[in-house]
Amino acid sequence: MTKIPETTELNRLEAAKADSQAIGEFLDWLNSRKIVLCKLAKLEEAFVPIDRTNEQLLAEYFNINLRKVERERRALLDYIRKNQW
Repeated sequence: MTKIPETTELNRLEAAKADSQAIGEFLDWLNSRKIVLCKLAKLEEAFVPIDRTNEQLLAEYFNINLRKVERERRALLDYIRKNQW
């Protein structure tokens, strides 16, 4: 039997779930009212829409690496497949 893969990033994602859900709902609410998050463009000195998804914003806020999350998910699935009866 192979060793269960570590899931440190998935654990962090799970720990942030409740707060992340509330913030995500707020971001969806803003979007439903056509309110767009913007940033100041340095060269243009004008506001431009941000170039990240809500998921990316939430991951950045909670300091979660989405690439690591995906790798850990795949490792868990691989572990489950290899250790099924």
